[in-house]
Amino acid sequence: MPMIQNAAPAAESFTAGPHPVAPSAIFSGTPCSRFRELASLPVRVLMLATLVLPLWSGVVRAEPASAPAPAGQVQPARGQAEHAPSAQNPAVPAPAPQATTLPPVSGPVTVTDMMGRTVTLPAPAKKIVLSESRHIFTLGLLDRQPLHWIAAWGDDLQRYSPATYESLRTRFPQADALPVVGRTTGGSFSMEAVIAAKPELVIFTMYGPPPPGLDKLDAAGIPYVFVDFFQKPLLKTVPSMRMLGQLLGREKEAEEFIAFYEQHMGDVAARVAKAGTRPRVLFHLNPNGKDCCFSSGPGNMSDFITAAGGRNISEDKIPGAAGKLSLEYVLAEDPDYYLAGGGSTVAPTGLRIGPGVTPELAQETFAGVLQTPGIASLRAVKGGQAGGIWLFYFDNPLFFMGVEALAKMFHPEAFADVDPDKTAEEMNARFLAFPLEGTFRVTAQAPGK
Repeated sequence: MPMIQNAAPAAESFTAGPHPVAPSAIFSGTPCSRFRELASLPVRVLMLATLVLPLWSGVVRAEPASAPAPAGQVQPARGQAEHAPSAQNPAVPAPAPQATTLPPVSGPVTVTDMMGRTVTLPAPAKKIVLSESRHIFTLGLLDRQPLHWIAAWGDDLQRYSPATYESLRTRFPQADALPVVGRTTGGSFSMEAVIAAKPELVIFTMYGPPPPGLDKLDAAGIPYVFVDFFQKPLLKTVPSMRMLGQLLGREKEAEEFIAFYEQHMGDVAARVAKAGTRPRVLFHLNPNGKDCCFSSGPGNMSDFITAAGGRNISEDKIPGAAGKLSLEYVLAEDPDYYLAGGGSTVAPTGLRIGPGVTPELAQETFAGVLQTPGIASLRAVKGGQAGGIWLFYFDNPLFFMGVEALAKMFHPEAFADVDPDKTAEEMNARFLAFPLEGTFRVTAQAPGK
């Protein structure tokens, strides 16, 4: 039997992150001028695997900009494509200079986005379209009242993590009244709805292929930027946050979060360096208790596992974004640790984990996953070396919380005095716009908040 099975085409059957996307359609850093061409290419859909997403082939590196584009317009950068994230890439960006007394910006703002495009705004934006609603987490790191910016947004959070959305609307009831522009990965994204919202800025991510119709935004004079917490999160999270801080007039808040993020990621890196052996990990994306095993290729989740001190057994075996490993391959590899990623409506019969989930329910559903034929026979599972993680930690700056939790799973002795629950409590108290309360990790021994 083949080691890797190609996934049958299905628009929303699996996911690279918390919600479905065709892995082979993931954006690979093509310059802005080819967006329409990219969108028209036939896509061979692979079922995804990394949440959290997963992936990638690279992003355009910006060369020194010549002259800033006119206000509200963009200038594509020329450059060479970088290689996808890998175990060789540094797990932690260079420490960010901590600017705690930055003056507010009131004049023109020029940035280089994660596509290498130069974008200029006449002033920090006060009205934006958020193409993916789950990135309300990201905006919340910059302002505890993040909805005041939103003119319209996507509906991915509402669809794929309704419990998380319920936590949001409990804190901000006005969320229900915000106009919806569709989903960038489901073919429903409406550029007309974006233009009708009259934003000063549109924020796109590099989670999936760019939506068609970006030329309509250009024609309407509406600027847009790309952030990257997905393709190269270990390298692009800090510059993405700094860029957003500039564009939204929240540079001080961005630096405060960056300092907290780098403190935790630096501590993980230091402990992992002393831990020695890296366990070989089987990452099982959205297990449904029926078969084995969708997993990730290079990038995203494989990089997170590497940063946490493990090695994903599918990273070098699955070409491109993601695919399905055969059970025979998994059994032959005999991984040291079994890791399930869940919490999405994509697999409602699998691992239940995330906001509003009790420790008892998380433990019960995880036990059911571990009884899946084939999975139950793994040496790691029999030996209690198994855990589950909430997928929505990933593809946003909160992934450092997931990495810390994974590191404690893989290296319990090295992280004996590290408490991911304490990190979550501090995030709720200091940074998050609405509290994340529930069960977000689980092991064969015990669940965690």
